[in-house]
Amino acid sequence: MKTLLRNIKNQKGLDLYTHLQKVFKTLILHYPDNALEKLEEVSFLLKNAEKYQIEQFLKISDVRNYKNVCEEMNGYIAKMKNCFGLKVRMRESLPNLNPLVQFQIF
Repeated sequence: MKTLLRNIKNQKGLDLYTHLQKVFKTLILHYPDNALEKLEEVSFLLKNAEKYQIEQFLKISDVRNYKNVCEEMNGYIAKMKNCFGLKVRMRESLPNLNPLVQFQIF
């Protein structure tokens, strides 16, 4: 079957086996729950990649940047510590703590 699919090529010389690998990889990674519905669309977009960019039509990347969230959270924690009069001591200064605890609030 693999040999048969490798021998089927389009005008550009790309074989069907490689195309199917790309299609299934995209479907499994990004659309596991509705792969059957997206099959034709993904195949078309990958075949015509020089005309259409798949990213314009389908969500295939997920970039999560939590830097801003962490910076906001650090500011909030500092503000709340002042409100409650809490101090944070690092684990190194408290030898009797559980080794899994990184810090303790007093």
